[in-house]
Amino acid sequence: MVAGTFDPEFLTLPGEVLSTVMRHHQNYFSVTEPGGKLAPEFVAVMNIPSDPEGFVRRGNERVLRARFNDARFFWETDQKKTLAERKPDLAHVTFQAKLGSVGDKVGINQIVWDPASKTLFAESDELLEQHTRYALIITRGIRDPDGQPVESSEQFERFRHDLNLGQTHDPALKEYRKDLLSALEAARQAGVAGADVVTASVFTTQSATAILEKIRDQLHAAT
Repeated sequence: MVAGTFDPEFLTLPGEVLSTVMRHHQNYFSVTEPGGKLAPEFVAVMNIPSDPEGFVRRGNERVLRARFNDARFFWETDQKKTLAERKPDLAHVTFQAKLGSVGDKVGINQIVWDPASKTLFAESDELLEQHTRYALIITRGIRDPDGQPVESSEQFERFRHDLNLGQTHDPALKEYRKDLLSALEAARQAGVAGADVVTASVFTTQSATAILEKIRDQLHAAT
């Protein structure tokens, strides 16, 4: 083992940045002070019994200084644009060919499960596009009230895997199952393991204008 130091000036960078450089880029051990604060020191493994002249230590310090300078450059460059300003750039990063770009992904910020009606209510991070097809994928990352991963229902597994359902005479159900399986396959290609999916749904958003017009007509009819 060899212990080294680095310029305390680099401590102005976030500790996570410095630790990532040391641990994952250089395979060094970061060192913390008694209070938990990152110290300007590191420990590395060497393949010789000792380093009496300090050649290994100085070599590692020189390499780490260069890596920290790189990290500082990218960190300072990243600060020049806000996250909101970077969002349009996601349109140029492909998430999955069948699902579009990373910019097309819509996150879920809140879900509520109603046991009485067995209904899962999900609120998206942003307004969904009108007349657009979406897939909602629920995985075992969702926990039940006891903190345990939710499990897939027997009905969903049968609907997903029963080949006889593909021969149904109900054209709407057949088309829906086809869209669902396509969405699950796209999710699998994007890295979501099939065994982790507990339920899924595909749906097409309606026009907000049409809904508002219906509400308006109902109000007029009641007055």
